[in-house]
Amino acid sequence: MKLRRLDGVIVSRLVNVRYLTGFTGTAGLLLVTEDAATFYTDFRYEAQASQQVVGPRVSIEKRSLIQCAARDAKRHRLRAVAIESHHVTVDQKADLARLSPETDWLSAQRVVESLRLSKTPDEIAILRQAIEITDGAFVEVLGKLRSGMTERDVAQRLERALQRRDSDGPAFETIVASGVRSALPHGAASGKKLEHGDLVTIDFGGAYKGYCADLTRTVCIGKANSDQKRVYRIVRDAQLRAEEVLRAGLTGRDVDAAAREHIVSKGYGDRFGHGLGHGVGIEVHEAPNLSRTYRSRLRSGSVVTVEPGIYITDWGGVRIEDVAVVMAKGCEVLTRAPKPARLPEL
Repeated sequence: MKLRRLDGVIVSRLVNVRYLTGFTGTAGLLLVTEDAATFYTDFRYEAQASQQVVGPRVSIEKRSLIQCAARDAKRHRLRAVAIESHHVTVDQKADLARLSPETDWLSAQRVVESLRLSKTPDEIAILRQAIEITDGAFVEVLGKLRSGMTERDVAQRLERALQRRDSDGPAFETIVASGVRSALPHGAASGKKLEHGDLVTIDFGGAYKGYCADLTRTVCIGKANSDQKRVYRIVRDAQLRAEEVLRAGLTGRDVDAAAREHIVSKGYGDRFGHGLGHGVGIEVHEAPNLSRTYRSRLRSGSVVTVEPGIYITDWGGVRIEDVAVVMAKGCEVLTRAPKPARLPEL
């Protein structure tokens, strides 16, 4: 705010409001000025806000929260106020201009997200627990996979296993894709039955205290054939290469290249169409990214996924995903779910 000579910032994106205040409800907005902060919500969350929000003054409102912030900006004669322009709608921007025309409404695009790039030790401890819960659920269900089960059966078993381990619930829609459907990077669980010889890609994660885990493993129902074993080995080796080089100071592009070049060298470069990984925290997809287009340097404390994959239409696919903490001289892989050198055969 001082660098940009701002009198205030309005934070309206709920995930950022939660990050700054601890509030977990569905209606909240924050106005930060040089010497004060006001949290706006409605009657439904009066008690919850009094318990969760520490620091800002809590204001219980009966009208649009962003209109209330504009009212206060005018009342306090705030001349330059930044808004989360990647979140505020055209109609909301018009309300701000109408209710406080003397205020210069500027962009604060992704300013809170930039604060979230590096996790605190407390955040990493929570993420570690979310990942431990997810790993345990995977191991529990892995030993029960059989041909004849549907993909939805598997997804439901995974989600029940998360619940038994005190998870907040799934961090995102569980992916279970088998057979030729395993070539779908985001193949949501369907009614298809697992069949002997199928590759099965499982991508899921549990949330814990608002933070997300993300795990992917690929297994085979029955005995894997030579092609399946070869593709699995290529993906696993690509992931290990990336994890070996991952460290602060490299760009996301650098780490992506470590995995991608190996897959290209084996002839499958056109079958790895997504980035190598993404940040994970209070959102399952957040900055930074490990991709061909991410040229920013990674910071110590960032938590990222490392998830190369090969996807072949009408054949199937393999993806393996870990979560790791970026450190000055390497990384710590938090994921402990089994990742054997050979394709797991069930």
